[in-house]
Amino acid sequence: MGEGAVGKPLFRFVDSRYGRVAVPDDDDDLIGRFVAHYGEWAYLETEYLAQYLPRRARVLDIGAFVGTFSMGIALAADVAYCCMVEANEAVTPALRANATALLECPHDAIDALVVDPAAHPAGEGRAEAGNAGSASFASDAAGPKKVAIPSNTTTLDRLTAQVPPFDLVKLDVEGMELQLLASCPALLSDRRCMLWVECNEHPRSLALAELMLQTGRPLLYFAWPSHNPHNHRATTVPIFPFACEAGLLLGATPMRVPERLEAAGCTAHEIHTVEDLRTALWQTPRWAPDDWVDLPLPQLVSIASHLQAGQLPGTFLRPDASGAAGGVVDPGARRELQFAHFRNGRLRDALATASDLLSDTQSGLKRAIACIDAQREALERARVDAAEAARQTAACMQHIQSLHLAETQQMLQAERASASALAAIQCSLTWRIARRVSMAASRIPLLRRSIRFAARARRGIAEGRGA
Repeated sequence: MGEGAVGKPLFRFVDSRYGRVAVPDDDDDLIGRFVAHYGEWAYLETEYLAQYLPRRARVLDIGAFVGTFSMGIALAADVAYCCMVEANEAVTPALRANATALLECPHDAIDALVVDPAAHPAGEGRAEAGNAGSASFASDAAGPKKVAIPSNTTTLDRLTAQVPPFDLVKLDVEGMELQLLASCPALLSDRRCMLWVECNEHPRSLALAELMLQTGRPLLYFAWPSHNPHNHRATTVPIFPFACEAGLLLGATPMRVPERLEAAGCTAHEIHTVEDLRTALWQTPRWAPDDWVDLPLPQLVSIASHLQAGQLPGTFLRPDASGAAGGVVDPGARRELQFAHFRNGRLRDALATASDLLSDTQSGLKRAIACIDAQREALERARVDAAEAARQTAACMQHIQSLHLAETQQMLQAERASASALAAIQCSLTWRIARRVSMAASRIPLLRRSIRFAARARRGIAEGRGA
């Protein structure tokens, strides 16, 4: 355990998803209780953000507390560097211990309060009882616990002026988000960097959304339950039933919430107007009694409808109740209100159907145009191929005709040569004599015999000489 100057332990170690992590040594501390119970804190948040980060991402974690966000994002994504900034000097020893022992990527842990250069905090901060992570130095900070103002301060401009730039800047500074971002317009408009900012049920969240929307960059709202069904310890007992945390993500191209996170109860909405955020916050559960956990949906709807009508359980239908809080709500008025909602819903459905039909028609036209273009290209290719085939056929026929003409000329020349040779032989003296002798021999048999006899005699003489 870490110890203070007078020997009082400052933090304890708890086995968790991140490893053996240091948390405040206070059984009532919110984040410490969550890590001890679930083995993690807000891991669904980092799983959602991980899908938007590039490989070898650089992350700036402002309001790091004991480092659970940086450790979670380093587990869920490919992170090359983490810079963690924490203003509460009572927890920075735990932050440093966790970063040194559990973060495998290069990192820095900075003890400093991030301030608006034009408006430094006037005095000490405040924190809620049992929640050291709620320490705030905002001008409207409230809470029974005093937090000493840190000795070091820095600005958002100084922190983000790094090369290469950060891919994600996370701001969880308990009410100072709007003031800090307004003091750093360059970060708001930097399309290389995404901003992830805590979003609570407070009017300043609407002002924060308005500031972000002015950049023209995509803005997403993401809410996740504090009870992760897939938590590290696999516990099914929630600390806060139905309670959700939420944040705004600036600069990320919207993607669908992964099925695993959707099944866990996470929701996301694209924010185009301040009213979109107001609606999203209205539909995000923040708190509910423990006895609601196992109630079936019809009973939950019944309770919600009575509460929306201003009826409370303790005064419902009691004769001494006054006003709508305890009396009977006019059923006719309720029916008219529900029918108005029904008509509005049908109108919204019709508009949505018409929008879907228009979208389908546009998609069909695009596909038809693409098909026509493809057919036109295919016909053009076929025409070019046919023209090339005709050209090659004509060239081949011309070549064949040239070969046939040359062969015919060679045959004629050979025939003329043979005729000339025969004519020359027939004109020679030898041919004429031989021809006359042959003709005479064929007519006089005796002459033939005499010639054969003379020939044999001549051969005999020759052979005698040889012997």
